[in-house]
Amino acid sequence: MTAELRQFERDARVTRLLHETFISRLEEAAVQQGAKTPDSRIISAATPGKQVAPRSGLIMFLGVIAGAALGLGIILVQQIRQSAVPAGADLEMATSVPVLGHLRLAPIRQHSRLVGYLSTNSTSPLSEAARNLRTSVLSPNSDAQPQVILCTSSVPDEGKITMSIALAQSLAGLGRSVLLVEADIRSLSFR
Repeated sequence: MTAELRQFERDARVTRLLHETFISRLEEAAVQQGAKTPDSRIISAATPGKQVAPRSGLIMFLGVIAGAALGLGIILVQQIRQSAVPAGADLEMATSVPVLGHLRLAPIRQHSRLVGYLSTNSTSPLSEAARNLRTSVLSPNSDAQPQVILCTSSVPDEGKITMSIALAQSLAGLGRSVLLVEADIRSLSFR
């Protein structure tokens, strides 16, 4: 009986080994088969619809707006850069009126201190420009010397008072009698 029992035990071990081999091969086959089959499946067929992205109409609209804004920005920058008064020769060609002089910006902002500045700084660019303007106004080519000089402009802060004071100071330096009247219609005051 022991011999038969040993035979059954060997047969059981062989059967167990075969069983384990078949199980491992079955698992390997399942893994390989799973690798070949896709994880997705078709639920329904595709149907024609409307385009979702990119939104070409919106992109074109924004492109037109951005292009217009850029163009207006370039034009605005050019206008700001060209808003300065052109050179004398350019101004004469544009208006057909001779330019008698060009005064530099005064370093003094208070009109009450401008006469003192012109007296003490007789070689300043502003004083020199005022003398050149005086020479142009009193030019020997004219038949009669001007008795009245009017200085005006269409907008405020263009330097009318500064130019008037500088020209009056320069004319007074020649020994001329000068009466300077400031009549600012915008502020309704006479000084």
